[in-house]
Formats: sequence, structure tokens, C-alpha cells
Amino acid sequence: MQEEPEYLLDTHIAKGLTDADRAILPLVRDALIKSHKEGVRQGSQGWWDDQTGLTAWGYDPRENRTETLIWSGAKDTFVRPAEQEALHRLMPHARLVRDPEGAHFTTYSPPVMAAVLHWCVTGILPKKWQAMIVQG
Repeated sequence: MQEEPEYLLDTHIAKGLTDADRAILPLVRDALIKSHKEGVRQGSQGWWDDQTGLTAWGYDPRENRTETLIWSGAKDTFVRPAEQEALHRLMPHARLVRDPEGAHFTTYSPPVMAAVLHWCVTGILPKKWQAMIVQG
């Protein structure tokens, strides 16, 4: 796991990718590999924590009082829409944006990153993305 993240990405992870993820992968592949290497540099416990941490975060999301943007792809096969919606329901100050054509790695695409950064600075989503806010 520590020595060959390229193999992990190209074999195991690639099997679960949608066409939307495959389209963005060339843009983010090197960053994902670098991030993985750093994440397991001191051992694999952090990776295992990520895999099991979807339910035990060490805090209660319902206590979050900060405006939060949850960006999701309707075609995400790693964090499915039902999981995204469950988190959204728990966080009273969160907005869930569901990109109907997006998948897991679509978040890293330049248009999505620009929209997220715009929201971080202004608190406003560009018009194109406002229609994708999930009410809940």
C-alpha cells in the first residue's frame, strides 16, 4: 500500500470509476498519488481510519454551526447520494449541491473548484450551480 499507490489507483480504484471519473482522472492522478503517499508515510492506520471513519468521526455533525458546502456527484460510486443526503440532514447549516453529471473526482475539475472557491470567498454559488442545491 505504501510503496505502490499507482498500482492501487490503476487497478483496484479504477475498477469503480464512472466515465465522469475517468474523464477527470488524468488531471488529478499525480495529486492523488502524492496525497496517498503522504497519507500512509507513517503507516497505513490513517488509511484504515478513513475507511472506517464514515460513521465514527469523533464529533457530532449536528453540532456544526458553520456554513458548510457539501459538493456531491449524482454518479459518485464511492460516496453514494444516500450517504451525501444523510450527512446533509445531520448538518443544520449545510448546503448540499448535487451535480447530476458529477462523480467522485469531479470535485477536482476546474469549473467545480472555481465554484467552490467562489462560494468560500463570497458565500454565493455561481448561478449555474444554484439550481443544483438539494432542498432538505
